[in-house]
Amino acid sequence: MWSLLLAHALAGEVSPTDSAPLGDGLDVATPPRVSEAEIEEEIERIVVIADPFARWDGTRWFIKTEIGLPYSLAFYADQNWDFETSAFQIRTILACDKDMKLSKQKLQVHCTIEDFAIQATDASDMKTKLEQQAIEKRVAKRVAAGKPALTEAKEVRRAHIQAILDEIDTKLTGASLQLQVSSMGRVTNIDLEGVAKESEREAAMFATLRAVLTRVIVGFDMKLQNHDFLEQGFWVEYSSALMSIPSPNETSMGSSMLIHRLSRVDGNLIAESRGKGLISIYENNTFTTSFAGVAVYDEDSAYMTERVWVLKGMPTANSWMDLPYWHAGRILQLDPDQKPSVGPTQLVHLPCCPLEGMSPWKPIEE
Repeated sequence: MWSLLLAHALAGEVSPTDSAPLGDGLDVATPPRVSEAEIEEEIERIVVIADPFARWDGTRWFIKTEIGLPYSLAFYADQNWDFETSAFQIRTILACDKDMKLSKQKLQVHCTIEDFAIQATDASDMKTKLEQQAIEKRVAKRVAAGKPALTEAKEVRRAHIQAILDEIDTKLTGASLQLQVSSMGRVTNIDLEGVAKESEREAAMFATLRAVLTRVIVGFDMKLQNHDFLEQGFWVEYSSALMSIPSPNETSMGSSMLIHRLSRVDGNLIAESRGKGLISIYENNTFTTSFAGVAVYDEDSAYMTERVWVLKGMPTANSWMDLPYWHAGRILQLDPDQKPSVGPTQLVHLPCCPLEGMSPWKPIEE
């Protein structure tokens, strides 16, 4: 159902001018009469937010997200090995609860990662033909010198990458996240607990995992129309956390605007979102971004129970990065006894580039 809603959001233009036009010939000196039925209908359009932090009150969430980066991101094992990826998927289940009040408008939330799986591509599989030939020459020289070529063997490399991914899975399953959230629906900070960061290598991996997990959490970040009620209509959100590019050691800069429209669709309270922006990262590499998404709000508690989105970023002419950025995701509130499968943790290849002996990349909505 929500795939259809997202397709609807992608196809339609959200604009404040989509609201109903004013009638012609209205006598402003004599206000029109309003019936009791019309008053009751207007009251029904407003959903009161009794607790702006209700969605963190002992709730569980299934989150799926996939990311394609314009640069390579390094994943490290605790010992020796690492690899670079430019595209990965995460499926995870979070159990969240209120922790402590930080101020009248801010709360600290504790989330446990109940289950976790990651699928990633190997950036070296995308090397050019010349780069592959250079590798083959180095291997031939090693063999001619009587040295083993294991460090360049694809099978061994893939085994090492699988071991790194399994290590990440083990580290994050059961780990904890500390979130700082606001009463306006924002997620203002995230910290990862239960993962070692004493050595320099552990600290580098911790920074990478924290950057990756921001993409897991960022779907929760959606500025509310008002802190104490929801009403059908439009509102604007600036500088959305969703309109950013993750990096372990550099913050993306830029500006963005999302326009949200709240309405009832088939008895559901739906917020459609569209937006555009500019993102700069790594020496002013700039990307123009476009966003479309759909969120479902609970009519009783007035918090978001489901959201799907697609973000695309294209490099501008002055960027030395020439690859696009994309980020798609879905969050879904679970019942207490629900435990959907997060799937396997594994090395995969992109749809464009099939590789023998490797599982294919499957979009998160399949």
